Amino acid sequence: MKGPLQIRHIKLIHWTIGLIISMSLDSYQQEDCPDKFFGPECRFKCNFCQQQCSPDGCGKNICVRGYFGYLCQYRDLATHWGAPITIYNDGDVTTCQTNNSVTRASIPMMIMRLSFFIVTIDSSSDANIDDITFEPFQGNSVQQCFSGNYSYKLTSFSKYFKCATINNVTSILLSGKGVSRLCTVTISGGRNLAIKQRYNYSSISRNAEGDKGAVDGEIPLTGSFNPKTCFQAGETSVFSNIYVFMNTLVFIDYLIVYNRPDVINRVKLTGFQLTTYDQANGVLFIFNEGSRPPEGAANYTIFNPWPTNYFAMFKLAQSYKELQFCEVEAWGDCASGDYGLDCTKKCSLKCKDTYCEVSGKCVDCLVGFWAVDCTEACSSGCAGKVCNQEDGNCTQGCEAGFYSPNCTQACPVGKYSFDCKENCPENCVDDCSPDEGQCHGRCSNEYFGDSCEKKCPSGMYGLDCSSTCSAHCPLNCTRDEGLCLMCETGYYGQKCEYICNEGCLDNKCHQGNGSCYACGPKYFSSDCSQACSKSCGGSGECDVIDGQCLSGCMDGYHGFYCTEACSGHCKGKMTCNVQDGKCPDGCEKGFVGAECDIECPKNCQNGMCDLLNASCTNGCIPGYGDMNCTTNCTNCMEELCEQVSLNCINGCKKGFIGDDCMSAASTNNNEAEANSSSTSIIVICIALFILITLALAFLLRKKTPVPATIPVE
Repeated sequence: MKGPLQIRHIKLIHWTIGLIISMSLDSYQQEDCPDKFFGPECRFKCNFCQQQCSPDGCGKNICVRGYFGYLCQYRDLATHWGAPITIYNDGDVTTCQTNNSVTRASIPMMIMRLSFFIVTIDSSSDANIDDITFEPFQGNSVQQCFSGNYSYKLTSFSKYFKCATINNVTSILLSGKGVSRLCTVTISGGRNLAIKQRYNYSSISRNAEGDKGAVDGEIPLTGSFNPKTCFQAGETSVFSNIYVFMNTLVFIDYLIVYNRPDVINRVKLTGFQLTTYDQANGVLFIFNEGSRPPEGAANYTIFNPWPTNYFAMFKLAQSYKELQFCEVEAWGDCASGDYGLDCTKKCSLKCKDTYCEVSGKCVDCLVGFWAVDCTEACSSGCAGKVCNQEDGNCTQGCEAGFYSPNCTQACPVGKYSFDCKENCPENCVDDCSPDEGQCHGRCSNEYFGDSCEKKCPSGMYGLDCSSTCSAHCPLNCTRDEGLCLMCETGYYGQKCEYICNEGCLDNKCHQGNGSCYACGPKYFSSDCSQACSKSCGGSGECDVIDGQCLSGCMDGYHGFYCTEACSGHCKGKMTCNVQDGKCPDGCEKGFVGAECDIECPKNCQNGMCDLLNASCTNGCIPGYGDMNCTTNCTNCMEELCEQVSLNCINGCKKGFIGDDCMSAASTNNNEAEANSSSTSIIVICIALFILITLALAFLLRKKTPVPATIPVE
């Protein structure tokens, strides 16, 4: 059984394989497609020209009712819900409103979130499409465009309105004089981006005549289950599922699952689960169908609750049943910055907000660019670098010195007027305005004024001589920019606005860049900005180039800049070597190292320790052991233990046993020891008694006389 991590990796592999295959075929254009399909890999349905298809689609974009837009790929929410036909939703631009008093029109729509819509007015009238404004409604409540709303003209009589709402919308209210000539409103329900996408499934039924039914674009709404155009999973005792992989990241607004049209043995799709995923296989949202109604609905519309997330794939799954349905559609559009039928092309970087139509046409250009893909630069003569996206003509007029619709023609220097035949005033330097001949450059000979006809007083500067020279200019300044000819001591800059570095000798520095001519006492570096170390000895001065203290270091410091403090533990409180910080006479008790900066463990005998590892070399004070004298020996008699083994030298204190006296003596052991002691005493007493008795007997025997020998008769 696969764990969750393995399943997650399998999902990622499936999606990646699908994406690679899709990208490799993205640029391939089928020459011969089946009926009703066209485009790359024959993936896209013909919703135009009465289903007359060619590999390039229908150039005239004559869409069947219910579809509109680029190659008729967008679902029209104004007609796609069985609404009665009116002049506003019939798709015919020749049937229009003709009543001049009509200034408002409410356009009902299928209940969905709004993304964009297109308004068309009578091309033969003098009505202005820009006079029309809009408000999206949910019932009687106005809805806001969460991504902002903007619009642009498609033609002089049709306009694109962008408005993405978070909530569903039921109608759009159009207002303005242009409504009196309103012809058609088409409301985007997105494009079906799931059609003929790559997919994978858990199993396929033996009764199925193919595995293409899930996203083949065919929806049998009546009759019995068609195994050619519907999907039926194989029998299962656990679950069945199907993954559909998008060929690239896309935005999906809603999905529609079409059920099988018949009900045979109660196997119609109910109680299923839909899960959507992002590029990293993270779950975006999960929809659980609660078997409402129990017999199954004809179709299920599932909204994406997170309208800003991009989809990589989705999964339909059902537990303990064979998953079966006739089509699943995913309605949305390309991710921001992508375009094309299959969303694999990138919008021009010169598109405003990198946003373009499905055809690749930029909705608007970045300032300074024009053309369909905004790759052409506006003329440098355009005022504000703004020009018309269609023809490049300057929309805010020309910069001074240019003329013509696209402001590409400039007057020669010294000339002005529209025909560039007039000479600029004699005191103008460089040039004058091309329209009125006013000097917009510098005036010569201390003159000022629009035509450089006035003379500038001393100490003043500017185009109209209304600005005062800097207070730190001891002499006059230039008339045009107010640049100081010389600065007073302590200042520098073109207008003497900067203060010299405090490290400069006598506070003098170069007027242009502020560099010191020489450094003052106790300063160094190329710009005299660094102060000598406060730990320099003697007068505290240092080398002007590298900052080395000239008179050595103050007591207690060492190093090149005398910034490193001695350890403070040199023997006899002596100061350290000024070069390397070493203690010349060794260290005070309890410290080791060349600089006496290594402190011995506090329990070392006589405070002595090894230089390399700081282990105690003369043993430990009573009560401690080990190489660093950190282990307690308090259970030993007199608290004395061997330094390395920690074994007690004089035995254990009462109540402890073991070589290291770390184990507590038990009660049974104490009794045994007491009994053993008593027995030993008794044995000793008996032995002594026997010995005393034998000794007395021996002494008595020696005192008794030996009887004489009895003579034999």
